[in-house]
Amino acid sequence: AYDRALAIDAKAPEVLVCRAEALVGLGRPAEALADLESALSLTPGLIPALLGRAAVLALMGRPAEAVSAYNETLRYIP
Repeated sequence: AYDRALAIDAKAPEVLVCRAEALVGLGRPAEALADLESALSLTPGLIPALLGRAAVLALMGRPAEAVSAYNETLRYIP
C-alpha cells in the first residue's frame, strides 16, 4: 500500500515514515533508514522521521549516531 501511495506522490514524506515503520517490523532496518533519510530530505525537521532515524540507528547497533540523531531532533522541538 505504501509503494502504491508513493507511486502516486513520490514526495510524500509521511508515507515514507510509515513505510519505514513497516520495514523495521519486517526486520529491514537499512531500508527503513533509507526511507527516513528520504523523508528528511523532502521535509527537514519532520519530527517522526527524525525520531525514527534515531531509533533505527540504535536498532542497527550504531549508538553514537543514534545519540547524535536524537540530539538533532531536540533542535526542532520548541
